[in-house]
Amino acid sequence: MSSPTTLASTPAAARPLPWKAIAWFTILLLVLFAQVFAGLIREWGSDEDMGHGFFVIPVALYVTWQKRDELLAIKPQPSPWGYLFILGGFLFLLAGVLGAEFFISRVGLLV
Repeated sequence: MSSPTTLASTPAAARPLPWKAIAWFTILLLVLFAQVFAGLIREWGSDEDMGHGFFVIPVALYVTWQKRDELLAIKPQPSPWGYLFILGGFLFLLAGVLGAEFFISRVGLLV
C-alpha cells in the first residue's frame, strides 16, 4: 500500500481511484440510510411537486463525471475533523429516526 505522501505526489492521471474505499462507503451509506432512501423514493413517486427528485442523482453523477479530471487533481489531505463531520451526520440520522422526524434524518444524509 502506498503512503499518503506518495499518493499526494502522484499525478492525478496516474493515481487510481480507491474503488475498495468507495465501495465500502457506498455500502455503509445504503445500509445506514435505507429507511431514508425508501421514504424519499416513496415521496418522489407520490407527490407531483417532488417528482424531480428522481433526476437529482443522475444529474449529480453526470456533473461529477464531467469534472472528474478536476476532482482527481485535488491532492488528498486527510483531516481528523472528518470523523467529527461523519459523527454529526450519524447523530442527525439517529435523532431523526428516534424522533420520527424525516427532515432531520434527511439532513444527516446530506452531511
